[in-house]
Amino acid sequence: MQKRGQASVEYLILVGIMLALLIPLFYYSLTEISNNLRISQAENAVNLIAGKIDNIYTLGQGNRETVKIIIPKGTVSLGVIQNKSIELKLLIFGNQTEIFKNTKANNIIGNFPTESGIYLLQIEGLDNGDVKVYVK
Repeated sequence: MQKRGQASVEYLILVGIMLALLIPLFYYSLTEISNNLRISQAENAVNLIAGKIDNIYTLGQGNRETVKIIIPKGTVSLGVIQNKSIELKLLIFGNQTEIFKNTKANNIIGNFPTESGIYLLQIEGLDNGDVKVYVK
């Protein structure tokens, strides 16, 4: 009888040690997956916006397209740098990650959302060759 009780206690200790080792591993994995998803969403948003801007700039004035983007949690800013590039700044583990994409347009005008969520952006070619971007 004592041997069966001892075996049960040994199994409980073994299971406890395994859980103590596996729980931090699962937490780390979930954190990494979450951060990779946010980076992927940010890259996708920047690439979609820049691609549509290039399309509208190439097609010329009067053309208009709508693009649906997802702004991930932790976004610090989304905007235009040097009137030609789209930049998204994302906060991951307290460090700022910058994702940007150059466009063909001479000048990009507009305001961009910075809070996380799903947005419809209207991208429009203007008469002077500029491209205007605004939330629809």
